[in-house]
Amino acid sequence: MLSKVSGFFGIAFLAMSLVACGGDSSDGDSSGGQDSLMFSQNEAAQMLVGVYDESYEVDGVIDELYFEITANGEEIVYDYLGDSFDLGPNCYLKETLGRLTPQGDDQYVFTTYSEDDPESYLIELVIVDSDNGELLRFTYIETLVGDFEPEPGEQVVVEYPKTNITVSDFTPICDF
Repeated sequence: MLSKVSGFFGIAFLAMSLVACGGDSSDGDSSGGQDSLMFSQNEAAQMLVGVYDESYEVDGVIDELYFEITANGEEIVYDYLGDSFDLGPNCYLKETLGRLTPQGDDQYVFTTYSEDDPESYLIELVIVDSDNGELLRFTYIETLVGDFEPEPGEQVVVEYPKTNITVSDFTPICDF
C-alpha cells in the first residue's frame, strides 16, 4: 500500500516534529563538521538545496508550512502561525530540526538535533519534474534510531513542490 502524508517529511518525522515544536530541540549545530562538508561537496545533494512547500488543508483548515534544505544539509522548517490551523500571531516559527548526510544512490541519513530523543532515518530524496515544476520526492527506507515504523507493507512516499520563495520572505520570524 502506498501512503501519501503531509507534514515535515511525512509521518516518518511526526514524532521528531512534535519534539521540535515542544521546545526540546536545539537550534542546530552551526559548526557543520564532516556531515556538512559531505553534503556541500556532493553534486546530487546540492540539487536538493532550496525551499519546499509542505502546506496542507484538511476540512478547510490550512496549515502553512515550508522547509528549507540548506547548502550544508540542514533542514529548517518555517511554520506560519497566523494560518487557520495555528490561529496564532502573524509570524513564522523557525526551527532547525536536523541534518542530511549523503549515503550515495540518492540515499541520505536524516538525524535530528534533539539531545533528549535523537532520531535517525535512512531516506531517499530525489528531484522529479512535474507539469507544475520540480518536486522533492521523499521515500522512507528505515529507522536507524527512533521508534517510527510504518505498518507492514506500507510504503511512505511524499512529494513536496520546490518553490521560488526565499527564506527572506518568511517575515517576521517569531521572537518567542
